[in-house]
Amino acid sequence: MLALVGLGYWGPNLLRNFNKLGVVEAAFDLNESRLEEYYNSPTYKDIYFGNDWEVCLGRSDIKGVAIATPPDTHFEIAKKALLSGKHVFCEKPLTLKVEHAEELVNIAKDKNLILMVGHTFLYSSEIRKIKEFIELGLLGDILYIISNRLNLGKFQKSGVIEDLMPHDISICNFLVGSSVRKVRAAGYSFIHSEAVFDEVAFVDLVYDNGVVANLNVSWLYPVKERKLVVVGSKRMLIYDMMASEKIKVFDKGIDKKPNNYGEYLLSYRHGDTWSPDLPVIEPLFVECSHFIECIKHGIRPFTDGINGLEVVKVLNMILDEVKKNGD
Repeated sequence: MLALVGLGYWGPNLLRNFNKLGVVEAAFDLNESRLEEYYNSPTYKDIYFGNDWEVCLGRSDIKGVAIATPPDTHFEIAKKALLSGKHVFCEKPLTLKVEHAEELVNIAKDKNLILMVGHTFLYSSEIRKIKEFIELGLLGDILYIISNRLNLGKFQKSGVIEDLMPHDISICNFLVGSSVRKVRAAGYSFIHSEAVFDEVAFVDLVYDNGVVANLNVSWLYPVKERKLVVVGSKRMLIYDMMASEKIKVFDKGIDKKPNNYGEYLLSYRHGDTWSPDLPVIEPLFVECSHFIECIKHGIRPFTDGINGLEVVKVLNMILDEVKKNGD
């Protein structure tokens, strides 16, 4: 019931997970050498592989199209698929332009089709648990968030902001539960002196409810770091994606108490540190399963087109700010 477009960096992961669900009818890529890897594969022997994805648009047995191509191609492919009556799963970011994302959302709505965006981390048990902690008030009022997504490479066709930051924007939007009203951002290119794209970026997002998120992304860093810090008025939390205990909650903070002179005394609190027990399941499999369930039962996706549009809006705010500061 599904066709996959794109077998480059992320496409094989989608193919693997959708194939576990037994829903892949065809997969496409323009690179013939990539396709050759699959032609005689016993794992994918029942799947048609080709380089012209548009042949699937006329097939009634294909109900949905999953897109894992470069971001600058998302809009064109998704639009053609939706106009042909296909449900669409699109990897992040949904598009690179706000008006394009809005157009896709409107087409999907008019045709009563599923439009879902691959914000994979929102399907992870860790991010869901952090959101649960926030809603339960375990951390108190959220003060600020720091997110580091750093590594040595891998350089992509688009810049580091378009490539990596949609993850962090989607996570912070979900956890904060508010809209971004202000952006401070700077991007830098050190390897490509002609500054075709940025390789390192530092961004502050200021939300309507007062929460600040500091996002740092880089392709020029000595070790792979994937870390999220959430600082609340009661407790603090670190989500380290590279650690064995991925979430640690720190009963630490500063208590402010008035004295008899109209001033405040600060006391530093150092309590216990603990880690929640979390189920081990691949977020991408959860995400792929969700897309198929949405198609079968007409369910609105958790990361629907509107969710993707909000991320694109923030992404464009960041890119505009970086451009302005680079002049």
